[in-house]
Amino acid sequence: MPGPRDILGGFTTFTKHVVRMCDSGVDHVMERGAKRPRRAGGARTAASVAAASAAAVAGAEGWRLDHVALLTRSVEGTVAKLTQEGTIDGHVVGPIETFPAEGTRECYIGAASGKLLLMEAVGTQGPYARALAKRGPGLHHVAFAVPDLQSALALGGWQQHAICAKSVPRGTGWLFCRGVPTLLELTKDTRGSESGGASTSIVEGLSLPVPAELAPTVDQLAACGLRSEAVGGAVHLSIRGRQMRVEELCDIHPS
Repeated sequence: MPGPRDILGGFTTFTKHVVRMCDSGVDHVMERGAKRPRRAGGARTAASVAAASAAAVAGAEGWRLDHVALLTRSVEGTVAKLTQEGTIDGHVVGPIETFPAEGTRECYIGAASGKLLLMEAVGTQGPYARALAKRGPGLHHVAFAVPDLQSALALGGWQQHAICAKSVPRGTGWLFCRGVPTLLELTKDTRGSESGGASTSIVEGLSLPVPAELAPTVDQLAACGLRSEAVGGAVHLSIRGRQMRVEELCDIHPS
């Protein structure tokens, strides 16, 4: 795992975007504020949104959803919730591992593409604990395996995170887009079709609430599971045809 990757806060009201580098990894913070002012010239037309989306799709050709990472209050609590809902039957629930340097306990669910990574902050210090205290549990990042890392880092509408200077030589890239509530983690796909298809995935898709002008930036990844929702909604996971609200899965206190 790369170093600390602080959870993103806020979905639609960003006025300040802060990206900090720390020695052990990413500390990526989006701060809440007043609503973003309307752009001059009014809203984009449906035709312009569709055209922008179509132009961007080629940039994500061949991408594969590897995992969706959630920052949860309790790994065991989230696993129990998913088990109760019957959404992870037949999927491998991996061991819970502790990473003192990262300040997390982590568990993968699934063994192929479209896995879930559950991350629980350990202690009261560190980026994960601070993020949980400040913004609460929820989506942390979305990871894709890509055919070519350098090409993927040029994905339209997204910017390279400052940590790329250190992480790309090690084979991992990070992208962000102001107003989109997630980071993208990119790694070279070394397994391809051997990693399994949609039928073996636990996560079938992920929807993100974003402003209309950012919908094409998200929807260019629709073929590999990421799509936009209108502002005012919540982040949802699609698991076995069911839409599950991420915050509800993650906001379960340890028993």
